[in-house]
Amino acid sequence: MKKSIFLSIVVAIASIKALKAQKKSYPWDAIDSSINFEVDYLGISETTGRFSSSEGSLNYSKADFSDAEIIISAQASRINTGNDQRDGHLGSQDFLDVDNYTNTTFKSKKLSSLEKNKCKVTGMLTMKEVPKSIETETKYLGEKKDAYGQKYSLWKVDFAVDRRDYVVCFNKTNEVGDYVIEDEVRMSINAKFIKY
Repeated sequence: MKKSIFLSIVVAIASIKALKAQKKSYPWDAIDSSINFEVDYLGISETTGRFSSSEGSLNYSKADFSDAEIIISAQASRINTGNDQRDGHLGSQDFLDVDNYTNTTFKSKKLSSLEKNKCKVTGMLTMKEVPKSIETETKYLGEKKDAYGQKYSLWKVDFAVDRRDYVVCFNKTNEVGDYVIEDEVRMSINAKFIKY
């Protein structure tokens, strides 16, 4: 009888620990989050833009986020640079080819423990079905409530990619032979995940 009670207690404790260890999933706030980019143009200016439609999630169980999983997906056809003609060209086969490749996606594979509100993130960025590993530093801005009592987990990340790695190779030269569009694309993500 005592053994049976002891085993029951052990099983109950193990079950509680298992429940605590389960990762909770927090959805991406598609309204207030943003995925932005900029690329040098003609060597004298920058073209900036954003993806207007995105989704994702933050999943973790540890307070230092060392077991966190981050998934972010941007709809390629919803690229917005403030110029309809340019946006149409960016969506064509010369660039993102949105008729054949719907989303650009990032999935984290490893996060280092959070120190001084920063951690390193290693993951896979897939564009036009080409997956490439990237590593970058992410800044954790904490958890905050808005005026309506909604609580968010806030993150900021900046990184750069070479667009040629994703078969986005279109370019032209100007009258002196310089390339019009630089190959480096600088990305900036302001992420808000909904806690409750």
